[in-house]
Amino acid sequence: MLNTYDANSVPLVIGYNGEFDSDINFTYEANTHVYLSCAATLNNEMWILGGHQKRGWQRQMSKVTGCTLKNVGNLDFDYSAGGCNTFDSMGILLCFSESGTESGKTCRSFNGDNNGATTIEASSIFPHFYVMALGSYKNLPFVTGSDRVVNGVRPAITFGLKTEILENGVWVDQAADYPFSSGDRISDYSTTSTSEAIFIIGGFTNFATPGTQPVHNRYTTTIAKYQDKIWTNVGNLKVGRHIHSSITMGSKVMIVGGWTVHLQTGETELWESESPQSQIINSKKLFNNRYPALFHVDLGFCSKN
Repeated sequence: MLNTYDANSVPLVIGYNGEFDSDINFTYEANTHVYLSCAATLNNEMWILGGHQKRGWQRQMSKVTGCTLKNVGNLDFDYSAGGCNTFDSMGILLCFSESGTESGKTCRSFNGDNNGATTIEASSIFPHFYVMALGSYKNLPFVTGSDRVVNGVRPAITFGLKTEILENGVWVDQAADYPFSSGDRISDYSTTSTSEAIFIIGGFTNFATPGTQPVHNRYTTTIAKYQDKIWTNVGNLKVGRHIHSSITMGSKVMIVGGWTVHLQTGETELWESESPQSQIINSKKLFNNRYPALFHVDLGFCSKN
């Protein structure tokens, strides 16, 4: 796990059985950052693309080389706080950046070009601000939901539950809004997929002035399954959370980081596909790990032992 939002964050190796190593020999080189970035694997290389635009990281192009995150150039566009995934036909697809003239809608594909060149792809119908995930449904790009913040205030929105799939080069409204929100939006979730379905894990569903509404009503525990235009609640996290990440191996999904009902901390959970309840596999609370980058590595990766 990589994350540089908080100065006290350190690189971690976490196993699916709860193994935990926070003292690994991994370094961040100059001009590498992991916050509001895209983390994706392409051709067996682990990429970190873009990042927090207010900190000037929105064109970052870095990748894991040995036990180092190394800056290798600059993207040809600004990417911050969007959603990304790898697809056979497009390489890494980066969508919904908060930057640009059509912020929340634009998509570009990246094939690993050393000069940071990207290809403009179709823009979505609706804006999808701060979903922070781009799902894969039957190997097609999938998105649901949105958030919106204007001058520090979240106004009511009409597009916060919309669902789209990119088919034949065009985003298509599925007319199947996300149904499990306690408000008018779903955002800051993570995803996993099977060959026939996609799952939306946790997320932010509502906003109220602090002190006026229980936090658990805003950070959902819901694990929602989408298949053939039908949504089903198939399970729940132990703890409601958002701004987390997840990673999948077989039927096991590990949920890492984010903010929970315990505020800025979150324990690591494991969910077995379509089981009714996830389990905490490591009780160590990770502090302020917002949108962590997760990659598959071997246990013992960059170990000091």
